Amino acid sequence: MRKILLAFLILFLTNSYTFAVDNKIDTIEQDCINKAFSTQNISACTIQAQNAWQNEIEKYYNLLFNILPKDKKHLLKKSQKDWKKYKKSQFDLLDNTIFISGTMYSNVIQGYKRDIYKYRAIELEELYFILLGCTQPSN
Repeated sequence: MRKILLAFLILFLTNSYTFAVDNKIDTIEQDCINKAFSTQNISACTIQAQNAWQNEIEKYYNLLFNILPKDKKHLLKKSQKDWKKYKKSQFDLLDNTIFISGTMYSNVIQGYKRDIYKYRAIELEELYFILLGCTQPSN
């Protein structure tokens, strides 16, 4: 019973930390959007958020890779390779099915793409902290 409660506590606290990081990137994006004067500028803000989430993916992939035992590293590599295939497939779907003219739809597509990066970053981050047995970075 204690193990179950501990697992829930770790998951709750990890999600709380993830929300703080999530909120920072989302806040920066929202501030940028609030200052944007065109839909093209709004897309640029969302693309900046995509880049920030890509950086989070790289960061937590590398951190995970460094703490995994040698005999488990291949699992992370395979997972990332499979995720990249999924990402490419989703991007192809988005880029080739929404044919409605207008820059507003470009913003919608960029938002979907941002979320694909965001969810992967959050998954890797949560796994990293669970494997560390803690809920926050030490720095």
